[in-house]
Amino acid sequence: MNETSWVLNFKRGILSAFQNTMKRFDVDHQNIDADINGLCETKYALMGARETSLVITKKKDISTCTYRYKHHSILQTTPYLFRQNFQPAPIMRSNSSCEISVDHNVYNKIVCQEVHLFQPFSSNDSGAHTVVKQVLTLLTESNSTSEVPDPVNRRSTLLFDHNQTPKPVSGELKASRDLIKAMCKLNVDDIQPEFPEVFTKFIHTARLLSYPALSQVYSRVTSICSTGKRHLLDALPMLGSNAAIAVMKDVILRNGVSQDVAHEWLLTLSFIPRPDLQTISIITPLLKWNKADAQFFLSVSAIVHSYCKWNSECETQTEVANIISFLENQVQSGCQLKESNQAVIEKTLVAIKALGNIGAGKSIINPTLQLCIEDRQLPIEVRIAAVEAHRRLPCEDTREYFLNLFRNQSVDSELRIAAYLEVMKCPTYTIVKTIKHSLFEEEVNQVGSFVWSHLHNLLKSSSPSKVEIQALLQDKDLVSKFSSDVRKYSHNYEGSMFFENYNFGGSYESNVIFSPKSYLPRSATFNVTVDLFGESVNIFEVAGRIEGFEHYVESIFGAKGPFSSTKVKDGLEKLRFLRSIPDDLKSKVDAFPNVVDTNFDNPKASVAMKIFGNELRYYKFSGDEEIMAALNSINPIKNIKQLLSGKEINYNKAALFLDTSYTVPTATGLPISLSAVGTAAVNLQMSGSLKAADFLKTHELDVEGKIRPSVAIDIVGTMGVDAYYASTGIKLRTNMYSSSAVEGQLKVRGTKLVSLNFNLPKDKIEIINA
Repeated sequence: MNETSWVLNFKRGILSAFQNTMKRFDVDHQNIDADINGLCETKYALMGARETSLVITKKKDISTCTYRYKHHSILQTTPYLFRQNFQPAPIMRSNSSCEISVDHNVYNKIVCQEVHLFQPFSSNDSGAHTVVKQVLTLLTESNSTSEVPDPVNRRSTLLFDHNQTPKPVSGELKASRDLIKAMCKLNVDDIQPEFPEVFTKFIHTARLLSYPALSQVYSRVTSICSTGKRHLLDALPMLGSNAAIAVMKDVILRNGVSQDVAHEWLLTLSFIPRPDLQTISIITPLLKWNKADAQFFLSVSAIVHSYCKWNSECETQTEVANIISFLENQVQSGCQLKESNQAVIEKTLVAIKALGNIGAGKSIINPTLQLCIEDRQLPIEVRIAAVEAHRRLPCEDTREYFLNLFRNQSVDSELRIAAYLEVMKCPTYTIVKTIKHSLFEEEVNQVGSFVWSHLHNLLKSSSPSKVEIQALLQDKDLVSKFSSDVRKYSHNYEGSMFFENYNFGGSYESNVIFSPKSYLPRSATFNVTVDLFGESVNIFEVAGRIEGFEHYVESIFGAKGPFSSTKVKDGLEKLRFLRSIPDDLKSKVDAFPNVVDTNFDNPKASVAMKIFGNELRYYKFSGDEEIMAALNSINPIKNIKQLLSGKEINYNKAALFLDTSYTVPTATGLPISLSAVGTAAVNLQMSGSLKAADFLKTHELDVEGKIRPSVAIDIVGTMGVDAYYASTGIKLRTNMYSSSAVEGQLKVRGTKLVSLNFNLPKDKIEIINA
């Protein structure tokens, strides 16, 4: 019989109360017990006799417990080891004690009590706290003969199981419709203060709907109220249920929303903390859709990685294996294509990045990716991406391959640097020694200067994740023969801080990579990581790459450019021609073949972004037209002209920006849940007009504008005990509301008249109401 996790946790709580690891009742005992509270230091002591019973006390030092707490949120973290005996201050301060009464080797009564105090905002013993008391009493004894027990198919420990059990559903369909009606009433012209609370209730209610029920709500939402569909579209990606994902998939495949909305949905789905196999099956058609672009591939692969993170053998399951096989086929066909087809190359590059996101598959070097790495006919960006795609694969079996690639001085310097970074993710003493020895023989300045700067930064880093490698670099005999001129050579930058007393810190790291083929940097990355209470959170990483931008630089600094002074031209000539070559060798350099790329007529640029370690955004621009169109899309002058065109601009958005919970098990097996939910809604109406056709001649100007913003924010914190069918606890709600409107007119009539008027059309303006 497969019982749900909440039932098994309740049974674990009862069994934990019975647990006693004393060898003898008359000798005090101390041990690390594994029970419902985790792995905790436990002290047993004989308190004395009570009538015919022995009374034993059992006390736990909750601060020493491991495998106890669980944090549920969208954050994807990596644990790091700080100090073996260091325990960070938990959010809950707890103490646990039991009194066990034994009569003739039989427990006749067990009384356990726990007190849990929420430490933030508390003073000494005052504050929000929960008291849990458990009493087990022997009532009767009887003799019986049991039948042959069923065979045991699965065993589990007494540790608390943090998997959440879905709760029964009843009446949520009607409640969801009523909440949509309420949202429409509270967001007509201005957002009302109650709107975020209703929006949050709708999310929690709609999460329980089945796929047919939610599909029905979506198909009939326009008949519920006029703005109901907008509210439902805002809420769908926040639900996180398989039913909501299936509805979004159907809408996207039917072209029911714009590409921008589809991208927003997929970005939100990428942060689902624990998808299951059904989730993988639902999203697979999005990957194979004929209109799927880079954002589809990257988001789907991020969801697969989240599943594989909790299922180590995920690649053996059909749903995951199909996606990996599909991506590998895309990569294999793209890397074997001998013709230079830009569309195929870009699709291959995205498939490689998606494989890197998943991080599951063969433990040895992936032959498909190896094919791309070693093909010198492929663009260098594709080859580098194939190296970086191993970032989540086991590095023990691949580091020898990448070490050989790094040491091969005939390989492109950018590819060698990428291979070096891959090797340094899990180095050994032998590998570090080999790399340091390679610096003595290194002939390529770009590679040598980068490796030297990276090793130098590793030595001085404060990040706890780099402590082990610092021990391998203690001798500090690093070669310093390479130039440290950051204007010309590849370089690694790092800054970090860490507060040992609080087990908290952070770091940033950046790589600027040059190539001998250009005097401009080819690529740059910037990474921000936070270390918090034993977990590292890779907040974001931005990467950019450019090729063929030399003519843009020369159009500015060249002979006909706006900055064509003699000093600038002389400096540029030295920068692009001589690099690190002395003047007396110029004639010898001229004899060498030209290795600088001359394909300046086809500039290329790409931008990528990782969030929590998952690459979720990738944009590539080829040619002058695409690059100028991309720059024009963020042109502030264009946006100002659009604002002053006379058309009204409406922006209405609601979002769940905070949804996190912290679970603490109790002795009864029922968890204490600390949760925080934050919702924000914005309604912004703007319009403006500009009349200045002949301003230079007439000196007459008319500008009119109005703005009507309203914002509502609602944050709810709860602390309670969840008994599945019922719960009890306390709730703290904080909200903020702002609603205002301003109109303005500017009139200019040469030097005779300048008039500026402001109007406040609303009878009541609420700047901040909290």
